[in-house]
Amino acid sequence: MIPFLNPYIHPELFDSPNIVPQNAPFLEIPVELCCEIFKQLSAREIVASALSCKQLNHELTTKTVYVTDPVKGSEDGVFSLAIFGKQLFAGCADNTIKIWDTETGECTATLRGHERGVSDIVVSDGKLFSGSFGNTIKIWDLKTHKCIATLEGHQGPVQCLAVSNGKLFSGSSDNTIKIWDTTTGKYIATLEGHKDKVTSLALSGKTLFSGSWDCTVKRWDITTGECLATLKGHKEWVASLIISKEKLFSAGGGSEIKCWDATTGECTATLEGDGGTISRLAISDGILFSGCRAGKIKLWNINTCHCITTLQREKVPVRSMAASNGRIFLADGIHSRRAHRRIQRWDFTPNGIFQMVAALLESKDREEIEQAIKTFSRMSERVKNAIAKKLSPSRSWRSAEPSQLAQAIKDHLSDYQP
Repeated sequence: MIPFLNPYIHPELFDSPNIVPQNAPFLEIPVELCCEIFKQLSAREIVASALSCKQLNHELTTKTVYVTDPVKGSEDGVFSLAIFGKQLFAGCADNTIKIWDTETGECTATLRGHERGVSDIVVSDGKLFSGSFGNTIKIWDLKTHKCIATLEGHQGPVQCLAVSNGKLFSGSSDNTIKIWDTTTGKYIATLEGHKDKVTSLALSGKTLFSGSWDCTVKRWDITTGECLATLKGHKEWVASLIISKEKLFSAGGGSEIKCWDATTGECTATLEGDGGTISRLAISDGILFSGCRAGKIKLWNINTCHCITTLQREKVPVRSMAASNGRIFLADGIHSRRAHRRIQRWDFTPNGIFQMVAALLESKDREEIEQAIKTFSRMSERVKNAIAKKLSPSRSWRSAEPSQLAQAIKDHLSDYQP
């Protein structure tokens, strides 16, 4: 069965209550299926509107579309994820980096060269930077897929990376942050101050933020290397940092996320979760996503810091997460002494939902087909008529075979492809 979203909504959760329609007739329409209406909306607005109706929630579903190769002799499959353009990058426990086309799901390349698992990856200016548990960092040319440099200097595993303005920053289990020149690979400086391993980095202009297992977040001036402030408030380790405009979000041990003013360092809000240790944070189109070891994914409004909803997954830990253009990609962690070694894609775009309905119509499962037909019947007459035109003139959508209706939906979608 397909997992559904929790049907919970309240106008207070959004910046503008007007985003959520209040009149009953409109709520009876599965709004997210009306491409004619929603194609101009952002992903955040689509989610906001979808959550206004229980029926709409039932169409926001997930399926596994990317799977890594089996990893022999390792408990984990994927340690890190990154998205750049239409490519998804995965740092794997088998010492490789895999690249997928996010549109087709095809694995287009596998980069080999690390001696240990790939802990973090970041893409910038046609280059891929990868850190590993073997204490090294590699720089790859994305056109040739060749390693052009190996950076050595850390005395412990490289835990996290960040890139800005020709500089690469690397956090390590040796409690330090090192700075490198992205063009030459030359070592520039070392930032010291944390009392435990540095697990996360985030950049905002000339400011670098670092999260550590010493339960603090430090703010650095990347020009001078000076530590400007130490942000305290977490009771347990900090595992993930992410910045949106002037807001810094930090999370880790425990189930809370802290929101800080990135300029003053003041803690402005604490977001209370319910799923234990939060392993990763991601942001896309005004929504903050948090993934935890209990397997839940929470969506938060960045401006109000309220929880929008919770994605109910099976209880598989979230190892890593990346978000872009209304999609989030999740790498599973250890579960029942083994790894699922898979990457899931959750799609919140109108086209993604249409594609899901078409996929259900092509399913061999009778219940899924019935669900898809019921959903289609609730669509606006305008959209149904537009799709019906893709069928033969003598056949209505009500009498069409599920596979024929699925093809009509696909043909309708192709009309809106750039």
